[in-house]
Amino acid sequence: MLLVVYLAYMISQDTADITSVFLMAFAFGVADAFFYPASTSILPCFVSRDELQAGNAVLQTTFHLGMTVGPMIAALIIAGEVSSISHQSELVDGAVSYYELDREGLARAFFVDGATFALSFLSLSFVKVRPLEANSTNEVKTSIYAEIKLAIRWAWSIPAVRLGFIGMAVIHFFFMPMVFVGIPV
Repeated sequence: MLLVVYLAYMISQDTADITSVFLMAFAFGVADAFFYPASTSILPCFVSRDELQAGNAVLQTTFHLGMTVGPMIAALIIAGEVSSISHQSELVDGAVSYYELDREGLARAFFVDGATFALSFLSLSFVKVRPLEANSTNEVKTSIYAEIKLAIRWAWSIPAVRLGFIGMAVIHFFFMPMVFVGIPV
């Protein structure tokens, strides 16, 4: 939330540079790496076992709806109003400076995004998590680090899985930040 608001401030003051934008994109990527698995794995704490399939359907539907509708709403916020979507472009040194034309709208979109993060934080503070149902099996308790280490060892031991993870890491580290930072704006 604070990063988004800070980015909006930097854009509104025209102090944003490519380095800071990519550093923030990296920080968002790290946050997403923890958020998405956590958001799906916490679902059993909110719904009963019988409602798990329906709860997962609602979670996935709202996620994909947000990914579809969100950029459209952002475009309207950047444009400022529906009638200004096709505003006139101005020539600056023979080139079109869309950033200067849209800087106010971009800052407004990131401020609105920061406000939605704040509303999400506020609404999540009222959520009550119920305890998970006890399993009848006797499970050996291990630390999260031991489980991560075991999963990495397993993934690395199978050549096809190892190659898939290396490929995904390259794509997500080198290409996805540019897609998620560049395409929405």
